[in-house]
Amino acid sequence: MSVEHDYYGYKMTDDTGFAPCLTRFCLSLACCMTGVRKRAQATRFYVEAVAQVNQQRKLVLQEVLLKPGAETLPLAEQEFYELCIEESDDVFRPGFIVKQTHAQWSEIGGQVMWEEPKWERWPTLKKAKERCEEWRKALATKGFTQSDVDC
Repeated sequence: MSVEHDYYGYKMTDDTGFAPCLTRFCLSLACCMTGVRKRAQATRFYVEAVAQVNQQRKLVLQEVLLKPGAETLPLAEQEFYELCIEESDDVFRPGFIVKQTHAQWSEIGGQVMWEEPKWERWPTLKKAKERCEEWRKALATKGFTQSDVDC
């Protein structure tokens, strides 16, 4: 018994991150984007760290702002601002704390470094939201218009 095989050639003229993928008689192109996987892993570590810290916070609102298209850049070229409102846990000074924190890559530490937050205490949630909105508009004038929150 003889079996005949057909052979096919595959040639890429540019390195675009695609490679042939053969699965169960189906030939297709697979996308091989190692840079995206590396950024995704770094982002996952960051999100896990933030989530752990947030378990201790009484968050009312949290938003991360970045410049449009920044998510496609390597982490070392990204810059973020976090705006948040936390409920005060101080029984003698109730109210809400509005925070703005800047973060960017540090070559020295080899990681994203968060600066000391700028913060203000407000007696009511309404006033805290108004102040947060003022800060959001000020950051928008600097180009930070992409948000992780759907408004």
